[in-house]
Amino acid sequence: GQSFSVAERLAGLEALLDAGVDPARIIVGTACAALPETIELTRHAVACGCAGALVLPPFFFKGVSDDGVYASYARIIDAVADARLRLFLYHIPQATGVPISDAVVARIAKAYPTVLAGIKDSECNLEHSLRLLASFPNLAIFVGFEPHLPAARAAGGVGYPPPVRSRASPRPPRGPGAGRALHRGAGALSAFRRVQGAAGGADRRFRVECAAPSPGAVGIARARGVARGRRGVRRRRERCRGPQPIENASMTSPQPTSAELAALAAFDTPTICNALEVVLPDFRGRGYTTRPALCGFPALKPVVGYARTARIRAKSPSPLAAAEARELRHAYYRYIDAGPKPSLVLIEDLDGPDAGYGAFWGEVQSAIHHGLGALGVITDGSVRDIDAWAPGFQFLAAMVGPSHAYVGIVDFGGEIEVLGMRVRSGDIVHADRHGAVVIPVTAIRELPAAAEKVARREARILAVARAPDCTAEKLIAVFKEQDAIH
Repeated sequence: GQSFSVAERLAGLEALLDAGVDPARIIVGTACAALPETIELTRHAVACGCAGALVLPPFFFKGVSDDGVYASYARIIDAVADARLRLFLYHIPQATGVPISDAVVARIAKAYPTVLAGIKDSECNLEHSLRLLASFPNLAIFVGFEPHLPAARAAGGVGYPPPVRSRASPRPPRGPGAGRALHRGAGALSAFRRVQGAAGGADRRFRVECAAPSPGAVGIARARGVARGRRGVRRRRERCRGPQPIENASMTSPQPTSAELAALAAFDTPTICNALEVVLPDFRGRGYTTRPALCGFPALKPVVGYARTARIRAKSPSPLAAAEARELRHAYYRYIDAGPKPSLVLIEDLDGPDAGYGAFWGEVQSAIHHGLGALGVITDGSVRDIDAWAPGFQFLAAMVGPSHAYVGIVDFGGEIEVLGMRVRSGDIVHADRHGAVVIPVTAIRELPAAAEKVARREARILAVARAPDCTAEKLIAVFKEQDAIH
């Protein structure tokens, strides 16, 4: 994989999916020398529903400490921040020069117990593989040296993924359909080669020549759109964006309790953002709303809930027949009612520069959604009927408008962008009059203590700043006693 560009690797996975390979049978190698590229490829693999991501340790510099190896993997997991991620560690020290020690495996398994799914052990040392199997019985251990397969399987190993098949199934297909499955796999590899050739112009390895721009180049652009969360990927929108079952939101960590969510609601959203920077330093500068919004009821306390996502359009009539539009609306309400509660509804308006042309939200919709367990709505569209709004139902909206125009649901349950914040169905969202922020599930239990710690630091500085004898030197003395403060 390291000989391919990021664009080629994105397009390669897209080609496999186009060829009909089930993404649930694909473990994608996503490691790059540049961590942001690893994160981009991993997000793409997860968004496309793949079984996992196979990731090397940081390999450009040698002699990396255990702390450095752990920090690299932790940063990837925290940056992807997706409940569906299943991570496979790729141990091949003779190639990377950086081993993944048992201590690092144990540390990752403890910090991310259901994200870490397994290890590909390509050290070609049977004793090492057997030790991994004995030490980590809950992980799927693959061996990278085929002669070791019988002994590893006997000890509980799951198989041997050779270089090509490791992008598909960890086990070869069996039974009456095996021949057809292998034929589809060959077709997928052929499709990948065609796309790679298109992406690279004249590719002598596969004897493909294609002038740019080409369909392959367009496919690469679409693939990058999925990885970065942009719209426009229509052919596999349901596979790579949603609808995503809300139950997937809690797969990487235990479901937060009502008490834990209530504890977060005791803090305003800026404080939660500060606390997130303490718990997850790499989360700083992202994951929150960045565009202006009107808060309907500033006096209401902060709200915390599970995201229900949808997209709307209002400027032109729906292309759906009346019966189809009605069926879509009914399915949307069932979606709002399903899954864990309380919920927060987040709606993206697809009318571009005319977003807000028609209001989905008003007296009726606020009452309906409040009745279905939602605490409020966040939208980059418009709202109306504010005086008749459901009591206690909060809103953050881009504007207020008088008409609903042709407003209707386009789709729901996927990843959207609202007021500059990307959010997936099932994410935990905290919101108040300042805006909103997505809270990674892995951080929830640590946030209250972190928020209180930040508050104590701020209180010490504020006490000096508000005193009548405040001076710059006194403030500087306090600063020296404190860590970074926001």
